[in-house]
Amino acid sequence: MAGNPFSNLDGHSYMRLTTFRKDGTPVSVPVWFVRQGDRIYFTTHPNTWKVKRIANNPRVEIGPCTATGKPRGPAVPGYARRLDDPAEAAAAKQILYRKYRPLTYLLGAVEGLQKRVGRHAERFMYQIEPA
Repeated sequence: MAGNPFSNLDGHSYMRLTTFRKDGTPVSVPVWFVRQGDRIYFTTHPNTWKVKRIANNPRVEIGPCTATGKPRGPAVPGYARRLDDPAEAAAAKQILYRKYRPLTYLLGAVEGLQKRVGRHAERFMYQIEPA
């Protein structure tokens, strides 16, 4: 993987995000992502287990996969951090949503319904850097 450590994700729509429990057990899930240079961005709801696992241990592994999480290539190590700066998070969200434009309209509609019934929480944006 000369050049960019995350080039294995080029041309893929989903990445397999592996986070680690406190006892070291890996847990993998497929997520939407976008690569911007040597950084990866993804979004998730704040009440997911991956948010808790990343807060305890920012070490992750990422690799290309199908929408169901079946690996499509090798995983590489990285470090994840939540983007707490609103401007930084908004910029990352814009890049991610540009990649998935048709699907983000559907996501926006679902989030709008969740707001109306009081079950909405703003999504967190994350950045992954090479290890």
